[in-house]
Formats: sequence, structure tokens, C-alpha cells
Amino acid sequence: MEQHLYEPVHEEFRDLCRQFLAREAVPHHARWEAAGLVDREVWRSAGAAGLLGMDVDAEYGGGGQRDFRFNAVLAEEIVRAGCPGLGFSLHNDVVAPYLTELTTDDQRKRWLPRFCSGDLVTAIAMSEPGAGSDLAGVRTGAVRDGDHWVLDGQKTFITNGELADLVIVVVRTDPERGAHGVSLVAVETGTPGLSRGRRLEKVGLKANDTAELFFDDCRVPAENLIGTENHGFYHLMANLPRERLSIAVSAVAAAERLLALTLDHARTREAFGRPIGTFQHNRFLLAELDTEVTIARGCATMGRLGAPYRAAVAPPRSPRLATDLTLPAPSRPDVARIQRRTVRLLVATQIIGGIGVTIGFAVGPLFAARMAGTAVAGLAQSAGVVGAGLLAVPITRIMSGHGRRPGLVMAYLVGAVGGVLVVLAAVTGRVPLLFLGILLFGGGSAANLQARYTAVDLAEPGRRGRQLSLVVWATTIGAVAAPNFAALADRTTSGWGLPPLAGPFAFSAAAFALAAGVLLVALRPDPLLTARRLAAAEAPTPGGGSAATGRRGAGLRAAWRVVRERPAARLGIAAVAVGHLVMIAVMSMTPVRLGEYHDDTAVLRVVGIVLSLHIAGMYALSPVVGWLTDRVGRRPVILGGLALLLAACAVAGSAGHHTPGLTVGLVLLGLGWSGTMVAGSTLLSESVPADVRPGVQGLSDLTMGLAGAGAGALSGFVMQVAGYPALTLLAAIATVPLLALALRPAPGRAPDEED
Repeated sequence: MEQHLYEPVHEEFRDLCRQFLAREAVPHHARWEAAGLVDREVWRSAGAAGLLGMDVDAEYGGGGQRDFRFNAVLAEEIVRAGCPGLGFSLHNDVVAPYLTELTTDDQRKRWLPRFCSGDLVTAIAMSEPGAGSDLAGVRTGAVRDGDHWVLDGQKTFITNGELADLVIVVVRTDPERGAHGVSLVAVETGTPGLSRGRRLEKVGLKANDTAELFFDDCRVPAENLIGTENHGFYHLMANLPRERLSIAVSAVAAAERLLALTLDHARTREAFGRPIGTFQHNRFLLAELDTEVTIARGCATMGRLGAPYRAAVAPPRSPRLATDLTLPAPSRPDVARIQRRTVRLLVATQIIGGIGVTIGFAVGPLFAARMAGTAVAGLAQSAGVVGAGLLAVPITRIMSGHGRRPGLVMAYLVGAVGGVLVVLAAVTGRVPLLFLGILLFGGGSAANLQARYTAVDLAEPGRRGRQLSLVVWATTIGAVAAPNFAALADRTTSGWGLPPLAGPFAFSAAAFALAAGVLLVALRPDPLLTARRLAAAEAPTPGGGSAATGRRGAGLRAAWRVVRERPAARLGIAAVAVGHLVMIAVMSMTPVRLGEYHDDTAVLRVVGIVLSLHIAGMYALSPVVGWLTDRVGRRPVILGGLALLLAACAVAGSAGHHTPGLTVGLVLLGLGWSGTMVAGSTLLSESVPADVRPGVQGLSDLTMGLAGAGAGALSGFVMQVAGYPALTLLAAIATVPLLALALRPAPGRAPDEED
């Protein structure tokens, strides 16, 4: 039948398998069947050819391809070559997941290199004379004795049992707990107390050695425990579906080979003067056989891309896995429709959220200066930035466990609570309450930052930049309009008895609550959960794991280790943080600078105009910046952003009390921030493995928030002590480390090459 499952790279691998089998296996298979086992050297030859450990990480000598289709190709070609005695499938398909997923670093270093080279043949010992399919009923026991496990019992029908150098043995470690008292222990050849019984004779697979194993006071080092003690049954349930899939692949390949041989016989064997395949009855039989084999192939692959193959590529570690592969493939959602709806929804909520966030940034420093003085204004501004950064941690954890929708809703609701607390602070005159409110107000900013990731969860690879840029650009609409809403909100709420400058925060709280309500109702299905569902049924990205099964629980420490090891990732996270630091330092004190020579009746209008243009510089040209990032490169755009930031500091710092000069400086500041933010975020995301990418993105947001918070906290003091020009000079000096990092090429690779 026509195959839609395999890609050109798999067909190239198929050619390699055919050449290897024709050279190393076919000439010897008759002798192997007579002997009852294959030559040891064929294992080493297979390892040298790259046919062992295809999904083992490259650092251990494996292929690094977590794509079960490579395993399926090898299994099919072994069957078609007529060499079913080779035990490669058990080694690659059955044992490999236990050694790659459940072992410690030391165990992987001890076993995996030889596993991939063919110097270590493996087996798994489950069946016993009295326990076959009933794995919970195994009687082989293991008792802990100091630094060893002592095994006693018997196993039978063990494939590769005679040649195996390492056997994963299913043992009972807690006889009182039934299935909850089963563990896995790796027993190496030569271990005292391990002996092999007779080589079992079989109807077929005669070259595939099948043996009995006996354990008599067999002392195994305690560090040979595989996985978690007394969790062996769960480990088996998680991995047995892959074994069943491997058997199905080989069975279908055998049926296809038999059908091909039958058709060839029907075409060449003649009776009554014509081929027997031309007789009507025989044609009916052959058509029925072809239909059944085609159905079997369809069931094995479950659809065009092979859902169970994709699930076996990176099987979700959950109790459901054991039954997932026996169910029909779930219907694939209309991804394009969901993505269009998601982007439209994000555009709408970004406008609403952008209004709320920008009002706070515009009015917050003025409000804090009126309540507690100019020096405290910077601290108040930094509180919002710190809040956004700190809230990124719990928000990303919520998203990792439950999807984008609850995380975004929670972030906006926290921002709304913050706005209400600021209003209460204005009414009561309590400065600590003001700072707490502004801290929580940062939740709205955290939601806006996380929305850009939501935009690419389901985006096509060739459109991710445009989708992200569209959502970022949507912020411009709300952000440009927001400062002008501040004056309207202040006038409206003054009639309600609220103090001056408190009304804008009440307006922001309402905007955040509205955005949260819209997302709660309309962001369905959740794009991140949908993407994980699709990733669980498709081949994952190279480099270890898929989006569905990556280390979603990995925290900031693991994310930092990944960033620290990758120069490109370090540059990306530094570009985002430094660009944000410079922008916050200069922007946060510009309203205060304008307030020095504008009275209260005019300052809100002037600040609104200046910050609207500044925010337009930040967001309006983001699609252009994204296009340049893809076209020119990440580092050049980062360097261009740095040049604009330096120009902004020079123009704003030398403008004096000239409002147009400050306006130009703020526009340049926004453009520079856009360059470092877009290019830095892109470089960071593509420089880290997919399985830790969410954690790294959360770390980036936190670092950016803390950098901006530090700048905001110090800016008020610097301005009070040394003035606005000195503040812009210090901001310019802060870019020097990033400039040095950006000019230094990454060792051993192109500057923008993805790790």
C-alpha cells in the first residue's frame, strides 16, 4: 500500500538498513537459525552502522532522534529481509525507554554508550513459569541487604536471554503490596548468583535466542535499581504500549511480505494454461487478503501521520498511556481556525490590557510623587515592574499545569486587584498600601507579556513571527490611546469623590477585569493545551522531548543552567533585560521631568502625548522589527536597538526643558527597546531546547522585570540628587556590557545558530 507515514529522511534510513542487512545478516541467517542464536559481532556491526539506540541522546553515542518511525523502519526491514532472529527490536524498542527515561546520570554513563555501540546486549525479564501476562503476580523477589539487592527466583521465555549483558529484571520488593510492591533491577552478566538455563526451542524465530534465567542469592548493587522502588508496575505500564506497537509493526510488515510472496506466486504459477492468480475465486481471495493487510497497516499507523507512532515518540508519562494506544486516533482539531480565533481574541484583549497598563505607567510616578515625594516616585514605578517580573513565575507555573487561559485570567485579575488597592491608598493616604497596589498592578503587564507566547502556540512555523508581531502591535492601539483616557477618567471620577489621579487606576482595574472576563469565556479551546495534545500525537522537535512531554515542571534553576551553557541564550536574555532597564530608567522619570515646568492642569495632557509617542515607538513598528530580525539577523538588530537606546539617552539628556526634544528622545527609546526585545526574545527562544523553553521564557520575564525594577527604584534618587541628564548618562553606560556581549561571536558556530 502507499505509505504516507514516512518522510525522505526515513527512506534514506531504510536504504541504510537494507544495505546493512544484505551485507551482515542475510548471508548468515540460515547458520544462525541452526545454531539457535546470532553472532555477537553482528551487534557491534549494527552499533557501528547507527542502528542501535536511535533515540538515545547523542552525548551517549545514540542517534538523538526521538522519532519512533526510525525504529519502525528497522523492524520492517528486518522482517522483509527474512532475518527475524535479530533481537534489535527488543533492544531498541522495549529496553531503551527504561534506560533513557528512568536511569540516573551515572547509570546512563555506564550503560548507554555500550548500548549504542552493540557491546552491551540487553533484555528484560518479566515472564515466569507461573506469571506471564499477570505481571503483578511475579514471584522473583529482591530483598535489600545493605548496599545490595539479593534476588531469588526464575524467569523464562527471555528474548536475548543468552547473549544479554544487562537484564532488567521485574522483581517483588514488597510482597504485601501486590502490584504496588514491584520494582525493576538491572542485573549485569557475571553477577554472582545469575545463571542461564537451557536455550528454549521454538516454532519460529529460531535464531532469536530465548532462554531461562535463574537467580540464586544473586547480589546486585543497590545503585542498579531502575526508576523508583515499588513503582516498577507503573514503569512497565508506561512502556509496554511501545512494545506492543513494535510487535504490531513487525506483524504488519510480515503480513505485507507474505502477501507479496503470495502475489508473486499467483502471477508465476500456471494451471490449465494460465496463471492461477487470474482465476476468479483466487482473485477474490487475493483481494480480501490485500484489504485485510491494508486495514492492518491503517490500524498500526492510525492515520496519515501515524498517531501511535507519534505517541511512542514521546509517550506521555501518565496512567492513561496504557490505553491511549488502543483507542482510535482522536480527531484532529481545526488548528487554523483555532489560531485565527485566538489571535483575534488576543488582539482585542491586548488593546484593553494595553489601556490599563499604560495608564498605570503614565500616572503612577506622578501619583507617587504627589503622595510621597519625587524620590519615592521611582520606587513606585519599580514596584509595578517588580510585580510583573515576580508574577511571571506563578503565572507560568499555572500555564504549564493548566494552560494559557487560567494563567492569563489570573494575571489580569491580580492587576485589577492592584488597581483597586491603589484607589484605596489614595482615599486613605497610606503609602504602603500604594506600593502593594502598584506591585499587584504589575499583573496586567505580566499578562500582556505572556500573551505574545500564546500567539505562537498553534502558529505555523513560517508565520510565528508575524503572529507574535501582530499581538505585540495590538498593544500599540491601547497604549497610544491610554494616556489620553487618563485625563478623562480623572475628570469622571472626581465627581465621585475620588482624589486627583486616583480615577485612572479605577479605570485600569475595570479594563483588566474586562480582559479577564473575555479570556475566561472566549479562549476555548486553550491554545497551549491543544498544542500539547497535537504534540503528543506527532513527532517532537529534535533535541529531546516534545512540547507535550517536556520538563514542564522544570523551575528557574534548571532554566538558568540551560541559559548559562549557551552563549546565544545569554545574549538573548541580556538583550531583553538591558533594553528594558534603559527604557524604564529614562521613561519613568520623564513624566516627573515634564512636571517640573508644566502645571497640574497641563501636565497630564503633555505626559499623555509624550508617552503615547514613546509607546508607539515601542510597539507600532514591531512587525517591521520582526521582519528585520528574520531577514538581517538577531545580533545586528540587537546592535541596532542598542544604537537607538544610546541615541535616545543623548537626545533626552541634552533636551533640557524642551518638550519636543524629550519627545524625540522617548520615541528613539521606544524603538531601541523594540529592537532588543524582539530580536533578543527570538534569539533566546531558538537557542534553548524545546522542553525547557517555557521555563526559560519565564526566567527571561523575571530577569527583565527585576532589571527594570532596579532601574525604576534608583531613577528617582538619581534624578533628585544629580538630575535628569545624569540619569540618562548612567542609562547609556549600562548598555556597555551588552554591547560587548553582542560584538563577541559565539564560539564554534554562527552567531545566530540555534543550539
